[in-house]
Amino acid sequence: MDGSQGDKLKNDWTEAELEIAMMDLPLEAIADMLGGKRTIDSIRQHRFLMRQKGRIKPSPYPSYNQPPRIETDKILVIPDLELPFHNADFVNRIVDLALAWNIDTMLAAGDMFHLEVLTGWEPNWKSIISSYMDEDTKDMLIDLFNSLPMSKRDKGFEILEKCEPKEDDGFADEIRACKKVVKALDCFKNKWHIQGNHEGRLLKAMNSGLNGQNLADIFQMTDWHVSEYYFAEVVCKELFRIAHPKPYARNTPVDMASRFLCHYLMGHSHDLCARFDRSGKFWAIAMGHCADESKFPYEAQRDRMYWAHVPGAVIIRDGYPFLLCESTPWKLMEKM
Repeated sequence: MDGSQGDKLKNDWTEAELEIAMMDLPLEAIADMLGGKRTIDSIRQHRFLMRQKGRIKPSPYPSYNQPPRIETDKILVIPDLELPFHNADFVNRIVDLALAWNIDTMLAAGDMFHLEVLTGWEPNWKSIISSYMDEDTKDMLIDLFNSLPMSKRDKGFEILEKCEPKEDDGFADEIRACKKVVKALDCFKNKWHIQGNHEGRLLKAMNSGLNGQNLADIFQMTDWHVSEYYFAEVVCKELFRIAHPKPYARNTPVDMASRFLCHYLMGHSHDLCARFDRSGKFWAIAMGHCADESKFPYEAQRDRMYWAHVPGAVIIRDGYPFLLCESTPWKLMEKM
């Protein structure tokens, strides 16, 4: 449009009126929205002029400016669970503490699933995988145990549980093992999940866009809030940004806290460290991990030059982040 036409539009119409005139609605409806102050002919003329060559239209693509936001007074944050290669003993301890504190909200902070079959690591030597009884035999034993008195029945199921198989390397077996833990986490009413680089392996393997619902369908996370973002905002008296960032250097949480001007808790590095940012105002925490690294050949079979990875998790309660590790005094903490 030339300068005179643009000046005329600017002088005669307000920006709000021009926005209404450009809506994809019948001219009569737009005239009603403008309160009868503009005629249908005038609206038609302005729409024509606004659509002339040289007018830049808004991008049709979505803006990624609505990350998950969780408002709560207490929450359990579980980093790098890496199912089905999880540290069951440590996870049970943090879950027990959360339940003792009446926490009903949890957040899996990325890499909840390991997705071993999609790994980019070099091939590794494998241990011999033990076999297990076939499903028909297992069903017959279950029927037998159900016919026993309660005291002996419990003992039978306890023995059967110890005989659970070691999973094979197939994707279906990995998914099956993951679903068992997903089901166990139903002890929390509100369950949230953000993405990690391990979940990103699916994107690389598919070479196509996926969404959070696809991941939820695979692992039967029927009542989870699964986000496409790699971070979430948690409002617990103060703002906490819980993230699975791309960088994982030791200073990353400090730098990120200063960048976003809020408390910053991160997974991904498997490091465990709590400090403040440069200003001394915001927590900067590397939360550790909840995996069992003895199950990763690339971690356990060869020596590597970096700091030891430490199991850890965080409970945010009344605005304070409690960093949990293997030396946490669990029984004492349960009384708080």
